[in-house]
Amino acid sequence: MFGSHLDIDLNGLTRRWTDQVSAVLVVPTDLRTTDVIGFEPSSEEPLLLPLPRTGQAVMSLTDDGRHLIVRDNPPPWQKPGPLRLLRLSDGSEHQLPRESGEVDNQAALSSDGTRIAILGSDPECDYFDLMDFPDGTRRRLWLDPDEGSDTSIRPAWSPDGSLIAFTCLYEDDETQDHEAKTLVFDNSGSLVSCYPLTIMPRGGNVWADDHTLVFEHAYEGTQHTADPHTGQQHQLRQSMAFYGAAPFHRVIYSERSSPHSETLHTCAPDGTDSRPLLTLHQPHEVLTLHLARQLTHHL
Repeated sequence: MFGSHLDIDLNGLTRRWTDQVSAVLVVPTDLRTTDVIGFEPSSEEPLLLPLPRTGQAVMSLTDDGRHLIVRDNPPPWQKPGPLRLLRLSDGSEHQLPRESGEVDNQAALSSDGTRIAILGSDPECDYFDLMDFPDGTRRRLWLDPDEGSDTSIRPAWSPDGSLIAFTCLYEDDETQDHEAKTLVFDNSGSLVSCYPLTIMPRGGNVWADDHTLVFEHAYEGTQHTADPHTGQQHQLRQSMAFYGAAPFHRVIYSERSSPHSETLHTCAPDGTDSRPLLTLHQPHEVLTLHLARQLTHHL
């Protein structure tokens, strides 16, 4: 992916805006501080994007590698701010419209750049909207049918833009037990598949290709791939924390290489042919990786 294996020390990276990146890696350094590492198509060396280091949440990277969907994370007693589309060339922003009283939590832009999948909540329940971009027209495709989900997170488009997957987390008020499930919808709002999960997957929902979703299998603690249309599943290696799907049918996953470092790898969708990608020193919490799918010749 970014050339040869990289061994990254944040203190040695340059901080600047750039016209285009092939991927961004979001690195929490403490509970309120993040750094965002960008990988340029024309350079083997990563750089630090000059986003505000406190309270900045990165939702997704657009497939052309030129924009981030971001949101400010406020103090716990305040509501999250609106989602914004941030241009990487100069840091300018475009705020996404929302209804009064609603909170848009996470979003992902489709591969053709014309639709934004938005997960949010209002005082009554969680919702899933599709927004036409850039005109801002919204359609509500889903409301939490159980009215019991604590949050819905990690929207992910299939590469061809025909399916959207996201995860719902539920908590039993009496037992305090948690459970989660990943839902797959088509563009009309029809539910295509539902997968129960044992734990919240570290890396979110991952599409290896147009028909292959990677998820955590219920009651087994193992990673599986599934075709939402046929239901066919395939078990992967155990204890692989998946972060994203690269072109050429490669999947990116993480393994803790030492108590103070974490290494990202790529592998085939069946878990074979593993190759080291980069090692990051002293990550504080879970990393998130966002890829620009259209830059296939650089990944």
